[in-house]
Amino acid sequence: MKANLKCPYCKEIDKVHIPKDICLPFHKCSHCNKIITAKKECCVICEFSDKKCPVYMQ
Repeated sequence: MKANLKCPYCKEIDKVHIPKDICLPFHKCSHCNKIITAKKECCVICEFSDKKCPVYMQ
């Protein structure tokens, strides 16, 4: 499954693979190369994308 992750710095969208069994605590934006980290949610998928991670769904 893929999610549309929106970079909080440059506002561009990366399509990222959602792992089935782990949270992603960070992601490197392919547009601006900044490291995105989750501060409010369990992972960057839950905080910055249009989907929730499977770990959150459990």
